[in-house]
Amino acid sequence: TSFDYLINQGLVNVFFDTNNENPNTASANNLYYIINFLKTYPASRVRVKGYADTSGDEKKNVELAQKRAQNITDFIIKSGIDSKRIEVLGSGVDTKMDPSSKTGLQLARRVSFEFIKKGFDSYQTLF
Repeated sequence: TSFDYLINQGLVNVFFDTNNENPNTASANNLYYIINFLKTYPASRVRVKGYADTSGDEKKNVELAQKRAQNITDFIIKSGIDSKRIEVLGSGVDTKMDPSSKTGLQLARRVSFEFIKKGFDSYQTLF
């Protein structure tokens, strides 16, 4: 399916504005793709990983990353997905993105997903 392709390419993300723990409007709809995937594959599980950019206080960024992951998880659960199918990780500051570019900072402020789908031997990662 198209969504499987997007999963394999790492093209579905939920992004956040600076110092915000709720998804920005532009990417909030991506969350519905995640929920639909979980409903389509009821044996699948997901790991929700929150990130922050490198600007500001590192301790606060770690807390913000955790809050982002938890908020997304809460929304998924309210949408009818069993909490036992979700693992939440606040992964902290994403140092892989270029901190000197505005785009790099924007891409770092995100929640990414790793799926286990029945029949798969490994996680499918969304960056």
